[in-house]
Amino acid sequence: MSPRHPCRVAVLRRLGAIAASLAATLGATPEVPAADAVPARADPLDPRAPTTAPAHRSPLQSYRRLPEVPPPEGARWREGNETVNRVGGWRAYAREAAAAAAAASAPAGDRP
Repeated sequence: MSPRHPCRVAVLRRLGAIAASLAATLGATPEVPAADAVPARADPLDPRAPTTAPAHRSPLQSYRRLPEVPPPEGARWREGNETVNRVGGWRAYAREAAAAAAAASAPAGDRP
C-alpha cells in the first residue's frame, strides 16, 4: 500500500475527524469538582463507622380487611348438602364415577 492509497487517505481523514470531535468534547466538559467537595463514604470494614438505622415498613401496614357479607337467605349450599346426604354421601358419587369409568373402558362387544 502506498502512502497515497485511497483507503489509507479515507482512514486518516476519518481518524482526524474523530480526533477533532474528541478534542472539542473534552474541551467543553465542565470542571471536575475537587476531592474535598465529594462526600466521603464510610469505610464498610470499619466497625465504628457511622450508619443509619434500618427502616422497616411492614407489607401488612396498608392491609384493609374486607367487610363480612352474610350469606343470602336460603343459600344454595344448604340445598346441595342436603341432596348429597339424601343420595348417600360422597360414596354414592364415587360409585357412579367408577361405574362410568368401567363402562367407558369395556370393549365395544361387551357394552349393552
